[in-house]
Amino acid sequence: MKISSSQVEGFISGISPDSNIKCFLLYGPDHGLVCERAKKIICNLVNDPNDPFRVIPFSADFLSKNPSHLGDALRSESLLGGLKVIWIKEGNDKILDAVNYILNERFENMVVIEAGDLGPKSKLRKECDTANIAATLSCYLDDANKLSYLAKQQLNEYGITISPNALSYFVNFLGSDRGRSRSEIEKLTLYKQTGEITTHDIEAIIDDASTISIDQSVFAIFSGDIETGLKITEQVSSDVGALINIIRNAQKHARRLFFIQSRLTKGENIKQTINGLKPPVFFKFRERLIDQAKTWPNTKIYCLIEELIEAEIAMKSTGYPSKAICERILLKIAAYKAQIEQY
Repeated sequence: MKISSSQVEGFISGISPDSNIKCFLLYGPDHGLVCERAKKIICNLVNDPNDPFRVIPFSADFLSKNPSHLGDALRSESLLGGLKVIWIKEGNDKILDAVNYILNERFENMVVIEAGDLGPKSKLRKECDTANIAATLSCYLDDANKLSYLAKQQLNEYGITISPNALSYFVNFLGSDRGRSRSEIEKLTLYKQTGEITTHDIEAIIDDASTISIDQSVFAIFSGDIETGLKITEQVSSDVGALINIIRNAQKHARRLFFIQSRLTKGENIKQTINGLKPPVFFKFRERLIDQAKTWPNTKIYCLIEELIEAEIAMKSTGYPSKAICERILLKIAAYKAQIEQY
């Protein structure tokens, strides 16, 4: 059974030991979110995910070589009684033979599988999508809106508030992985502990001078500042999801410039146009955006949007190194800026 992205959180909250679903497959590019949701499911079933008598861990590599062990574990009873959960990590198509034990037979115990970014052609995903006693839950990368909600929610648990400008600024420093984002938010709560967080607080916890946000990188590249703009790719070089997020933010920035240009051709005041943008532009980037809107011609911006879309597709489908694809298009944008300034 396939659970839609909008229904995942509600579905997880309703899971109990009496559930008819016996196998839960969590997959997607956001490894942190996969782990977080797997733990939530296990807590709903046995309370403590660290209980050695009721939670049995298996690696996908072991089960791919010993598929019958999953069936044995499912048939066995807990020494202290009660439901057992088989927790499989790094799941992939190689464990399909093992998973078929639970898809084709009835067991009281349950299976939770953490997997990577399984494509629509994945045999494991297909089997669990169609099985009546299995559920597949996709875990995609957090966008800016989800990150904002996550930050406010976690800070609220500690009785801490955050100003709108600080929230916008902070979100730009968060990656797209849920686990890493929660770690950064936790760092912020330890620093502030009480009251309202401001942009000065955000700057204070960013103790590494080489740290740069995605927005800072994108604004730098569109201003022709290659050195600053490429720092971001070094920070997230091993995180494909974050590299894709850089490209998406560059697309968003290019579309925003295109929109501003189109309004200017109709005689609108540039500052009035930028003030009316939704979501609002962070105040530290406002003057730079005005400068870029005045210098970038719409014909170039239109071409860039097409090339950025092609770059994202290439990162997802060609097998070429994502970091190289990302750096190539960022360098191209900076080169365009240099050409514009020559005329």
